[in-house]
Amino acid sequence: MDIGPEAIAVFDSGIGGLTVLNNIRQHLVHGSIFYLADNGFVPYGEKTVEQIRQRCLQVVAWFAQQGFKTVVIACNTATTLAIDDLRQAFADIQFIGVEPGVKPAAEQSKNKKAIVLATQGTVTSLRYRRLVSDYAQKHQCEIISWACSDLVRAIEHSAGMYTSELDLLIDHYVDRIHQAQADTVVLGCTHFPLIKTHILHLLGQEVSVIDTSIPVAKQLIRTLERHDRLPTDAAITSLNISKSDSNYCEKLVRLASLDMVDLCLS
Repeated sequence: MDIGPEAIAVFDSGIGGLTVLNNIRQHLVHGSIFYLADNGFVPYGEKTVEQIRQRCLQVVAWFAQQGFKTVVIACNTATTLAIDDLRQAFADIQFIGVEPGVKPAAEQSKNKKAIVLATQGTVTSLRYRRLVSDYAQKHQCEIISWACSDLVRAIEHSAGMYTSELDLLIDHYVDRIHQAQADTVVLGCTHFPLIKTHILHLLGQEVSVIDTSIPVAKQLIRTLERHDRLPTDAAITSLNISKSDSNYCEKLVRLASLDMVDLCLS
């Protein structure tokens, strides 16, 4: 694909970022988008802070060499741990990140109890802890953070197919949510919208589920408009991986061609 000033790079450690990519494509019908699934370093959520920062710097350095001027970090963990370093290191690139919807959860929760499903890397990050502290105090809301790396791995490995392991994990977390009596749940990892419909079905109408992938797409468009980079050429989406794996390539193509419907669960 040709990389001009209007081309957009999107990256995540795996298939989760495709949920962000899908929403971007629904709102941005023109232009070239380069998606990188960094499967050679998956999952980000279980790496150390320094490992994630260095990897993100390495990935974006490659994007910069190719000429990209807009980069979407389609990963909560990478955003919370690395976006400040990336903005400092690459001042000529516009970054759009994704963070757990703590603010809308605290604002919307009627019983003032919300649960954030995320990764270990996200929930232990200073940026996230400050976010929780600020909005929990402002809205007098109890925000409970759960590191669900096992659920991330199961979704990544299932690759859009039903597995008993994934089903059991979903049931486990839904049971915990019911026991906690929270009325709001935040999908704090971009893998989780892949099972959103299934979670909604099990939780019932009394629990609201917040997914921040749509606001990211809208923020991207606002950023492109502000910098006069809103594309008008034909829509081209390129799916790429960092480690050669034909099966993984097939996984990306299958999920993207399905227009990112939820994983096929019973």
